[in-house]
Amino acid sequence: FKSTCNYFFNKIDETKANKLKESKKNRASQNKFLKEIEKDKSKKEIDINKLINKWKGLGQADSQTELKFEKTIIKALLSEGFNEKESKIKFLEVKSNTMNNVEKNKKMSGLIKELDNLKKELSTLENNLSFSYYSTNLLE
Repeated sequence: FKSTCNYFFNKIDETKANKLKESKKNRASQNKFLKEIEKDKSKKEIDINKLINKWKGLGQADSQTELKFEKTIIKALLSEGFNEKESKIKFLEVKSNTMNNVEKNKKMSGLIKELDNLKKELSTLENNLSFSYYSTNLLE
């Protein structure tokens, strides 16, 4: 029994180590790609579809690296002549067009969950506001 457990947990540890190695490799290649974009943003025409597809080909990114990528693309679009709002909209349009259905559904469910949380928070704040309004009127 002990040897079976050890074998099982060794396999889990090995899998985690491989994922960590792959994650570090992906992060290094993604950071290198971000630096390339920074250098190349002086060029006029930027093909966002091509950049996003190449980015996806580099593997899974953590949220911080993904945010850096988005900011870099938006900066590149700003240098191309778009204003900040237009560049964000253009980036999100292109990104959503390159997503598959599973990614879109995952993103959609996350946004719905976030919207529900914000609605609950708004309801709580409205309730608190009405309570404080009525309590100050009663004191007068």
